[in-house]
Order: sequence, then structure tokens, then C-alpha cells
Amino acid sequence: EVGACLIASDLAPVPPSAMSMNGADFGSLLVQWQEHLGEEFETVKYTPLRMQSSSLAVRDQVDRFLALKGRPSDGEVGLGSHQGSAPGPAVGRTAASCLSVARREALRRVLFAFSTWSRRLGFNPDFAQLCSAIAALPMSERYVFLFSMALYKRLGMEDYYVKHNGWLEQDVADVLRDVESLRPSLVEAFRALGCACRLRELIETLLTTMLAEGLCRSERVSLEFLPLLHRLIIGSKSLKDSLADRRWILRHVVVCTLCRHHALFESAGNADLLGEACNDFHRNMRVDAELLQLVDARIDAEEYAGFFGTATSLMCLTTTWLTWHHMGVAAALANSTTIGASLSIIGTTASVIASGRLGSMFGIRSACAAVDALLSPSESSR
Repeated sequence: EVGACLIASDLAPVPPSAMSMNGADFGSLLVQWQEHLGEEFETVKYTPLRMQSSSLAVRDQVDRFLALKGRPSDGEVGLGSHQGSAPGPAVGRTAASCLSVARREALRRVLFAFSTWSRRLGFNPDFAQLCSAIAALPMSERYVFLFSMALYKRLGMEDYYVKHNGWLEQDVADVLRDVESLRPSLVEAFRALGCACRLRELIETLLTTMLAEGLCRSERVSLEFLPLLHRLIIGSKSLKDSLADRRWILRHVVVCTLCRHHALFESAGNADLLGEACNDFHRNMRVDAELLQLVDARIDAEEYAGFFGTATSLMCLTTTWLTWHHMGVAAALANSTTIGASLSIIGTTASVIASGRLGSMFGIRSACAAVDALLSPSESSR
């Protein structure tokens, strides 16, 4: 009943299949999200922000982003209103192209409210892509604002949009490193054609739009984006956890998405075909069972490498100690205890280092094998 109150009345633009996920109806999901976000969910009231006026520059940017003709009034036309439910004018490469005119007008007010909430944020087209994808879900205008704001704060997106403190470049590098560990052939496909910068740009776009841009060309944006949005929200850390890596879940989802669609890029034979592959990725990216399995498995190459490296080092340390202690080596070197002790330390250290590196290599290969195992059903069907 609580969840039903959060859902807008007009559900026509939303596919029926988007109303459930893993057996949970959309109302239950909204309640689950709200409970997970807790008190951070409603720290800011939407209505006072909506009533404030934005600058002319922001209003012009928002209108051009939404491709709204004229300037609709700021009256209350909720995302679920029956008014203007027919598809509006064609919009460029934005998630708003899937929204009706009424929903675009409501999204317009949401974006104005964000420019008032944070003057430094103002209008940001990447963040607007995320808001557009959330607006495609059957929820009220107020909840579009609140969930978008909660994600913005939980994932620390001001590092991307406002502070420009180098965290975006660091996150791109982290994603690139993980993709190269799990799918080295994907990264090599870009490097071999002299297009490494194109891969970095692709990763940057997926991060700053929280993957909404990659799904925006599909008219099923609400169905496609819902499972990823659910994992971003549930995987976010409380603001009270000051030591949390706020964007780990976002980076992880981006890594899994690229690994899932690796064959699209690896099959390109030249730079032009690789460019077409990137465009195909934006047009045809799908959130299927294999992608969700990758996300939920949370395969981390560094964790695999660290685990196997530590395990093999400890095994080697134990074996070496037992060998020196019980095999009579110390007794044989009784007349030269200093040399014996030195050789023992050197031998033990070298063996531990070597075993640690071998264990790390084995761990990374195990992570790659885990990815292959999860993707094998879809690849065998191609």
C-alpha cells in the first residue's frame, strides 16, 4: 500500500514487464529502496525547491536537452498525469527521448530543482541523463528528484560534476585496469587499432551517466535500467560510513557491462569498425541474465589475486619452515649456524615472494575463468 502511493497513476508509457523484478512488484522495490536509503532519502524537501526559479541560462540548457518546444508553465503536471501522454518531438541521444511530453515537463522541473539545490551543479547533461532514465520509471515527480539526489550523494558524484578533483580520471583508470585483468583481449582490441582513448571516453561516459546513456536509445529504457538502478541503490553505502569506497559498485557495474559485451569490440577489424562497434554498444546494450550474474557475482581480479597470492605464500612459508626444521639441514650446518640461518632466511623469503607472484597470476586466471563460466551460456548460443 505504501509502495502504491509512490507510483504515478499513468503507467501507459512503461512496459508491464518493468513493473516487477525477480518476483518483486515495483511498489515493493520502491519501499525497499527507501528503507535502504533511510533518513538520507528525505533530508531535502522537493516542493520548496521546485517553487524557486532557476537562472535563464539553466532554463535554456534544460529546454534544449529535453527538446521542449515553448516554455510550459510550472503548474503541477506530474510524471504520471494523463495530460500530454502522446510521444513528444524527437529528442537526440538522451534518455528523455523515451518520455512523453508530460513527463518531460515534469523532468524539466526536477532539473530546475537540482540547479536550485546545488548552484555549483547547475545543469549537468550527464546527470540529466540519469534523471531522465529514472523518470522513465513509474514513480512520481517528487520521487524522481529524491532518488536521483540520494544516488548523487551516496555515490559522491560531486567528484565528477562539481569538484573536478581527479577522481573521475582515477575511477576510469581503475575500471580500465579491472577490464584488462578480466578481459585483456577487449583492451588489446582498442590498443591494437590506436583507439585506447576511445575506450577511456566510453568508460568515462558510462561512469558519469551511471550507465543511463548506454541504455537511452532503447524504448525499453525503464525495463533495461531498472535492475541496474536497483543494484546501484542497494549497493550504495551510508553517508555515515566515512571510510566507504562510494563508487565501488558503480565501477563494478561498468566493468561487468563492458566484459559482457566484449565480443562486440573484439570483432572489429579496423578503427572505423571499432567506432561502429561503440555506437552499436550504445544502441544494443542489454541488461540480460549473464550481465546481472556478473554483477551479482562481484568478481574482483585483485581480490582473487590477493587471496591466492597470500594462500600460496603461507603454504610456502609453512613448507619451507618444516623443511629446514625437520630435515636435518640445521644439524648439517651446526658448525656454521650463521650461514645456515642466513640461507634459511634467504631461501624462505625468495620462495614466499615467488609463490606470492605465482599465486597472484593463478588468482587472476581464476577470476577470468569465473567470468568465462558466467558468460558461456550466451556465447555458446551465438
